Amino acid sequence: MQNYERELAKELEYFQKTIALVKAQLEKKLETSERSRGNLLSSRKEMWDEAAHSSDDFDNVVEISQYLEELNMKTASYLAGTNEIQKLEKMQDSPYFARVDFSEADTQEKEKIYIGRYSLIDDDTHNMYVFDWRSPIAGIFYRYELGQVQYQAPGGIIRGNVSLKRQYEIKRGKFEYFFDANVQIVDEFLRKLLSKNASSRMTSIVETIQKDQDIIIRDSKNELLMVQGVAGSGKTSVALHRVAYLMYQGLSSKLSSNNIAILSPNALFAKYISNVLPELGEDNVETLAFEEICNQVFGKDFQAAQTRNQFFEKLITCTIGTQKYLMKSSMEFKASNTFVTMLKRLVAYYERKLIPFADVAYNHQQLFDRHLLKAKLLNGDARTPIALRLKRIETMILKEIREENKFRLAELERFIDKYPDHIYESQAFARMLSIRENRILLAYIRKFTEIDYEALYRKMFHDKSLFYALAKGLELPENMEEIRLQTDELLSLKSSQYGDALAITFLKIKLAGCDSYKNIKQVVIDEVQDYYPIHFEILNLLFPKAKYTVLGDVNQTIEKQTALTFYEDVERILDKKSSALLTLSKSFRCTNQIIAFSTKFITELTRPKTPASIDGGCQGRLSPVWTRLTFSGGLNPPLNEVSFNDTPVKQECFSRDGVPPEIISGANRADLDEGLKEFIESMEEQGYKSICILCKSLKESAALYSRINDSIDVVLMDDTYITELSGTFITPIYMAKGLEFDAVLVYDVDDMHYQSAYDKKLLYIASTRALHRLALFYMGKQSRFLIESE
Repeated sequence: MQNYERELAKELEYFQKTIALVKAQLEKKLETSERSRGNLLSSRKEMWDEAAHSSDDFDNVVEISQYLEELNMKTASYLAGTNEIQKLEKMQDSPYFARVDFSEADTQEKEKIYIGRYSLIDDDTHNMYVFDWRSPIAGIFYRYELGQVQYQAPGGIIRGNVSLKRQYEIKRGKFEYFFDANVQIVDEFLRKLLSKNASSRMTSIVETIQKDQDIIIRDSKNELLMVQGVAGSGKTSVALHRVAYLMYQGLSSKLSSNNIAILSPNALFAKYISNVLPELGEDNVETLAFEEICNQVFGKDFQAAQTRNQFFEKLITCTIGTQKYLMKSSMEFKASNTFVTMLKRLVAYYERKLIPFADVAYNHQQLFDRHLLKAKLLNGDARTPIALRLKRIETMILKEIREENKFRLAELERFIDKYPDHIYESQAFARMLSIRENRILLAYIRKFTEIDYEALYRKMFHDKSLFYALAKGLELPENMEEIRLQTDELLSLKSSQYGDALAITFLKIKLAGCDSYKNIKQVVIDEVQDYYPIHFEILNLLFPKAKYTVLGDVNQTIEKQTALTFYEDVERILDKKSSALLTLSKSFRCTNQIIAFSTKFITELTRPKTPASIDGGCQGRLSPVWTRLTFSGGLNPPLNEVSFNDTPVKQECFSRDGVPPEIISGANRADLDEGLKEFIESMEEQGYKSICILCKSLKESAALYSRINDSIDVVLMDDTYITELSGTFITPIYMAKGLEFDAVLVYDVDDMHYQSAYDKKLLYIASTRALHRLALFYMGKQSRFLIESE
């Protein structure tokens, strides 16, 4: 106890010094910011005053552009200062959360490394008071216990010894307590954090990053990093911290927020994760859904008839077995490697056979022969997209027509002069006739210089002989002809399905290219298990030079079967120089009881038995890619020793006890709804802030909402909902992926709703959304999977 008091006195002294330095720097930054703001406002006023008097003077316009450049520099400086102020204000609340005492090998000198969200340095003495959690030396806090350690510094590997690991609870500028960390104490600290209510948005986890999570966050060797993580393992949070780490490392490689794209399932999920990067002191990163990419590629001309969620809804609610099978097999085919091969063949065939080149004549003479135009296209640079080469041919033709146009105008005037009975002035009438003539000619030319992507795609299905010629040598589904005929019919009605939208997007990019995302250097894909090969083919075209972090859980697929071999497709298509697949098998979200219940809805995943290794901490191309980092002995973990483990990937639970899941029945619909409302009221009385009722479909969610919304405060969460997650919600299971709630109530878990292998996965997804409480409601006969789980 006396020793703790002595240490506490020392810690309080350091804390006060740190806070004093933070306040001094903050005061200085605020003064500088105020001056910068005044100068910025003055410069803006001066520039606009000048602009008002000199917009017609070219020399003055040049001078104004110089003003504008200077103004932009001042604005950037002011914004950077504002960002620093925000960091210092956060440091006033909690300047650091951990400390390690580190002595470098062969020295007795001990260095106290305090670790926080941001670094803090004394500008006068250049002493580091706090190290950013992303700095190389801070990594030893996450990866090692006491004893020998090492970390990768810019100058090479630094080895040494850690004699102390300490964590702090500092809130709102008040030093609460500290504890010297060992595994048991740290686990208890984490257990306490996990026992709290869910927040309305995802928050940072810098204080509790685990060893295997830190390996993913700090990996900089692999161009493709794949993470297979069980529900609640922190995949998304780890990915966002990885983004923050890469941006921190990017100070030297100039990686900024506009060089990173995050692909998320929907707008609600994007809103949910939007707080993490700003909390870590970084600018937010653009978050996209795949449908947004399709719309960006096509602009306003393309209307994807069906989004992914709409596809899920239609598939889940379909009760006619033959229709459901056709819908599912059609999607699987159109998103498959086989169909991508057919689309690539279609592009090549279109270039050589389908472009309707025609002779171009103007003013009574032939300007271009169709055979020569085709030869010009085929002899062009094959690396240039076809659409761009066609547009260059159109420009060439129009240039020649413009040269001939003055002769044509003269001829038209002579012709008009022969018939003076009109009311127009000859020159004006000739120009009008020429414009009309040229408009018709341009439409004629654009029949072969512009590509109708949707028409081309439909031709593929409409022309049976063409379709099967493109499919020659490929393995097709047994109901291929049924898929072809249905697709042709739907496309004729302008009703393209989700798979068609993806295919047309792929065609457009292959034929026309796309520069909208040329600045992207890092791509993060969440919920990747719902992607198909065609998604990755599209991404590979859009982001050919980008590095990837992809995160998924093959146990959380919707209406499709996915095994670990899925990641082999990802690696093959993206084709990066170095790649790795890592697993996160421990869930931190649910209680022991909920995990034990939910894991009965899934099948254990087994890794292939072919051995593989990663040299130098996850670098080098993997063949096959299925690997898992396992650490034992010596340095913990040894960065250059990775062994292959071919045992089943078992889901583990971070030990946290709670109330067992409840299965509640109702005699009829009214009785079941009443039981649901009583359970919600009970959860609210117990202090739970986020409660979610999960139905199988949006249609059923809407029906339940209409029955109970008059008697209970509840929100229907659909595709348009992007507000924070606080309160009581009703939503389909597929829209809740990636989200978490204090209490989850799964509705209508009877044997009609949940009977197939796909339904079983839905129950796994639904159950693992719950942090603390889980209840399942049914009437009639309960699902066979609930009986199995007893």
